[in-house]
Amino acid sequence: MLQCQSTRRHKVVSLTGDGETAPTAWNRVGNKGHGVQMMQQKWWWVVAGVVLLGLLVAFLPLRMVLRQTAPGLEADKVEGTVWNGRLRGARYGGIPVGDVDAGLDFRRLLAGEARIRFKRFGPVLSGSAGGTFADRRIDNLTGTLPLYVLPEGLPPIVLNFENLRLHLGLNNNCLAASGTVTAALPEIPGAGALPTLTGKPHCNGDAIVVPLVGPDNRFTLDLGLAPGGVWQAGLGVKLANPLLVGVLQAIGFTVTPDGVRSDSSGTVDDLLALEQAIRSGISRKTADHNSLTAGSD
Repeated sequence: MLQCQSTRRHKVVSLTGDGETAPTAWNRVGNKGHGVQMMQQKWWWVVAGVVLLGLLVAFLPLRMVLRQTAPGLEADKVEGTVWNGRLRGARYGGIPVGDVDAGLDFRRLLAGEARIRFKRFGPVLSGSAGGTFADRRIDNLTGTLPLYVLPEGLPPIVLNFENLRLHLGLNNNCLAASGTVTAALPEIPGAGALPTLTGKPHCNGDAIVVPLVGPDNRFTLDLGLAPGGVWQAGLGVKLANPLLVGVLQAIGFTVTPDGVRSDSSGTVDDLLALEQAIRSGISRKTADHNSLTAGSD
C-alpha cells in the first residue's frame, strides 16, 4: 500500500507529459512569451522608423535637393516640398523660364533615376530636368512659347515644342538636341495663307539651332540660341510681287533677292520682359474695358 502511494506520488511530481519537470516547462513557456514580446517591440521600432523616414521624405523641402537632382535648374525662390513645390523666377542654363510648379518625377524615381518635373502655366510649358553638372538634360519639353521677334506692331510667332530633348554641358553649351518644333506665323499683310513651319533642333558648335521651313519653301524661319541666353531669329518670305515687297518693307522687313526678310537678335531676358510687358498691357486694357462696360451699365 505504501509502495503504491509512493509510485503514484512520483508520477504526479516528476512527470509533465513530455519528460520535463514542471518548473522547467513553465520556464520554457515564459521564455517563449518574453521572446515574442521582444520581437513585437523590435517590429514596432522598425515600423516607427519607416513611418518617420516616410514623413521626412514626404515633407523634405524642394530647395534641399534641387541643385543635386537637376543641375542647371535654378530659381530666385524655391517653395514647397520635393513632391509639390514651386519655383519663382526659374532659369535653366541661364535661360529664364518663369514661375513653374515642380517636384520629383515619381515614375522616373521608381526606375532608379531622380528627375525634377516642371510645368509652367500661361503659356503651358512642361518637361523634366536632370543629369549631371557636366551633362545637364531636359527631356519631354512640350508646350507653346510666343516669340516676339518680328517688326514692331506684328503679333508674335507661336512656337510649339513636341518632346524636345536637350543635353547641355558645364558651360551650357549644346551637346545634343532632338525633337520637333513647329511655328505658327501671324498674319502678314499681302502674304496670303500662312503655312505651319516645321523643323528639328540640333547643335551647331555650342549653340542650339532650329531651321524651320514651310511645305512650299516660301517661308523659312532660322532660330539660334547660344550659351548665356543670346538668341537670333530670321524670317524669310519669298515674294515675286513688287507691290507686296514694298508693303512689307514699309513695316520693317528688309528686301532680299528672293523677297523680304526680318532678322533680329537679343537676349532671352529681353524677350521675357517684352512678353510680360505685352501681357500686362493686354490685361490692363481688358480691365479698363471691363470697367468702362460696367460703368456704362
